[in-house]
Amino acid sequence: AGAPERAGRARYVCNNRTERTFALGLAFPLFSRLMLQRFAVLLALFLLAPLAQAQGLVGSWTFDLLPPGGAGDPFETGYMTVPADGDGRLLLINNGLESPMTGVTSTQDGDTQTATGTLPGLGGAPFTLAVTVDGDAMEGTMTLAGNPPFGFRATRAVGDPFAAYEAEQDSLRLRQR
Repeated sequence: AGAPERAGRARYVCNNRTERTFALGLAFPLFSRLMLQRFAVLLALFLLAPLAQAQGLVGSWTFDLLPPGGAGDPFETGYMTVPADGDGRLLLINNGLESPMTGVTSTQDGDTQTATGTLPGLGGAPFTLAVTVDGDAMEGTMTLAGNPPFGFRATRAVGDPFAAYEAEQDSLRLRQR
């Protein structure tokens, strides 16, 4: 009981998994067991890369500044966008101050991630943000212009917090007219 033959063409019949794998490996070297394993590892790394990035400091955040030492209630809230390197943006809502974050560089030392740069909108004040990121939350300190470090805690912003803030401000300006 072999496979039916067609006009002079022989057909190989695979009776078990080992034979099929062997036949595929011979016909298509990409389907060899080793190549499939390598492909699976690369695919897993590719799919997990966004999760690893989500753990980082880079992105848009809604934050609270706490008194030096980190104890007490927040005295300022705001939004910030932290780039890996380059320029970001900072908004202090209570004071209504907005500034680009220029010359930002980000580093990591163990669990602590640090971003440094300057805030031209605050007189060119240098800043250092040193935090531990846990998923979509971070906590640590923010130093402005060499002052004692403020407590800092933030959650990753959903969407563009600056666009929502600007729309709210535009709405308030229209009501005042």
